[in-house]
Order: sequence, then structure tokens, then C-alpha cells
Amino acid sequence: LNPKNALAYNNMGSLLALQGQTSDAVATYQEAIRSLPKNAEAYYNLGVTWYNQGEFKKANSAFKRARHQYLS
Repeated sequence: LNPKNALAYNNMGSLLALQGQTSDAVATYQEAIRSLPKNAEAYYNLGVTWYNQGEFKKANSAFKRARHQYLS
């Protein structure tokens, strides 16, 4: 993947999450965020993945960041 293509990383993370590869999905969402720090969708998807892993504090933090990005 192009390291500057946040959309591609976000989509790949979603595919990985759907396949149950949640650790890889988390890393891929984080790469999407590094590529585009204001990527609200990637923060949201990261939060959902962490929530599904039982990482509720991390999920809450990601959801807050997603909300902040949507509102800014």
C-alpha cells in the first residue's frame, strides 16, 4: 500500500477486522491515522476494533478522537 494513502489503510483495516485479524486491523488503522492524523473514520474503526477486543479504555479514547475530528 502507498504509505500516504490513508483511505487504503482504513479499508484494509476493515477487511482485516471482518476476517477476525484484529491485531493486524489495529496496526493498519494506526497506519491510516499516521498517514492522515485527522482521519475520523480510522479513529472510529480503531475504536470499534478495540471495543470488540474488550479494550474499552482504548476504544473510548479512539471514539473521543473520532468525535473531535468530525467536529473540527
